[in-house]
Amino acid sequence: MSVLWLAVVVQVMLAAFGVFDAVHKSKHAPIAKKTIDNSFGPHSVFGYLILLVMLLLVITAAAGRVGPTPLRFAGILLACGILQVILGVVSESAPGVGVLHGLGALAIFALAGLLAHRTWTAERAATPSVSPASCHARGQPSELIRSTTNSRNRSASMSSATWQLGSQPIWPQRSTFVRPRDSMPMSIRTPQ
Repeated sequence: MSVLWLAVVVQVMLAAFGVFDAVHKSKHAPIAKKTIDNSFGPHSVFGYLILLVMLLLVITAAAGRVGPTPLRFAGILLACGILQVILGVVSESAPGVGVLHGLGALAIFALAGLLAHRTWTAERAATPSVSPASCHARGQPSELIRSTTNSRNRSASMSSATWQLGSQPIWPQRSTFVRPRDSMPMSIRTPQ
């Protein structure tokens, strides 16, 4: 998704290059249609490559079964890309249509950016970050702060299934880490 968004940025840069290259060439000699076609050649070729990427995006979204929303976005992007190519071809005969070609580029830019954003935020939401603070907030002790196993709370020294069945652990285990009390200030003292 981000690659498509970046490709649209490059496409706009190539269009600007085509305009200014044609203007630069007009200073030295009269402009012919071939000169303009040569200046906008990279813009045209890259536009067809973007359309191919849009088609591959729809195929990948459909085959990957990513859900209806990403597939819908990919389909809308492909439709906008096809319309963009049509507007680009027609604008050679009707220059007023070129304005719609520019607006279409902005629409594709916005849709590709929105789709990339939704994809990135969905991936972040799918991979939770684990930190001692987040474990403590959920009531789960972190790796370094555990209850001692010889406390009165047997669930700290054995699994809940074993505790519920009334069994004793086979090997008594002791932890070297103790959960600090909430009322105690946190300080580290070194033995002397």
